[in-house]
Amino acid sequence: MLTEQQVAVVGGVAGVGLHPSYAYEILFHAVAFAVLWRFRDAPTRPGELFIGYVAAYALFRFGVEFVRAQEPVSWGLTRAQWFLALTLPLLSRRIWRLVHTAWQRRRSATLRAHLERTPA
Repeated sequence: MLTEQQVAVVGGVAGVGLHPSYAYEILFHAVAFAVLWRFRDAPTRPGELFIGYVAAYALFRFGVEFVRAQEPVSWGLTRAQWFLALTLPLLSRRIWRLVHTAWQRRRSATLRAHLERTPA
């Protein structure tokens, strides 16, 4: 729990504990690194993997802002959340295209493999 002196230094509300949001950031980036490393050789267009990372980080950051000691601006959202709320629709369209394209590639590869095994 934060005391009045700690609130003056770090912000927040007296009597309320803080989440270790920095630990959440570390965990997110460790998982993101593993995912990026796993898909580094996947056949995608240039920049798609990076866009996926940026969109995932935007979603993560929107959620983690609820547990950080940031001052809400309006409707209980911080400035960062308002910015992300405006940009997430654009990123979600790109993510939809990325996932849909990956699904189509996998489906066509499975169909191709099945047709190669099937006798004519």
